[in-house]
This record gives sequence, structure tokens and C-alpha cells, in this order.
Amino acid sequence: CIISTNEADCSTALETYRGRDNIEKFFRSIQWGMDVRSLGVHSSFTLAGKVHLLFRSGILRNRLLQVSRAIKQETGNKRNFSVPGILDQLEMIECTQSAQRVYRRRYALTAKQKTIFNALGYTEAELDQEVASFNLRVSH
Repeated sequence: CIISTNEADCSTALETYRGRDNIEKFFRSIQWGMDVRSLGVHSSFTLAGKVHLLFRSGILRNRLLQVSRAIKQETGNKRNFSVPGILDQLEMIECTQSAQRVYRRRYALTAKQKTIFNALGYTEAELDQEVASFNLRVSH
């Protein structure tokens, strides 16, 4: 039984509960899997930064998990669209610097990468705009 002050249909309530469960599992992994007692920092400033990064990475992982579920449901392909699989596909996107000192995307996006981009609400044109923006920042 799930009690809430918000009215929602069953599927929305289930998704919310699963998201909450993922967050609880993430914090459990921070506490036990990453051994919070020995973070290896020497100042409260460094500790705050490390915890902040862990928290943000948890949010990103949860978002990728939601995208993974949506892609799996849409395509029926459960094997290639796990969170590690999505990260592997995104990691393959790379830019190299040409002889003119301009960065360019090295390869066109694969079908899997396009599927991931669509699920994230991101387009190939936006990626190219980011590369162009990076070139402007680097050149000045």
C-alpha cells in the first residue's frame, strides 16, 4: 500500500515508487559500497565536493535508468540499452582536433546512439552546436 498526498494513476505511482527505491539503493551504495567512513579527504571542503559529485552522479544514473527502461519498452531490446550499455555508447562519441586546431566530431552517430539521443530529448544538431560552441571557447 502506498500512501501519498498526490493523486496519481497506478502506473505513475509505481514509477514514482521505483524512482524512490533507486534513490534509496544509491544512498545505501554510498554508505556501504563506497565506505563513507574512509572517503580519503582532509578537509570539509573536499568532503562536500565529493558528496556533491556522488549525489549528482546518482541523479544522472537514475535519469539514465529511466531512459533505459523507456528504450527497452519501445524497442524490446533489453540487452544493449542497460545503463552501462548506454554509457558505453555515449563514450564512443568523440571529437578530434584537426590540423587547423578545430575540433570536429569524428564519426556519425550510430543507430543505437541516435536512439539514446532521442530518448534523452537531444538531437545530433545540438551535439554539433556544442562542438562549435566549444571551438569558440577554446579559440578565445
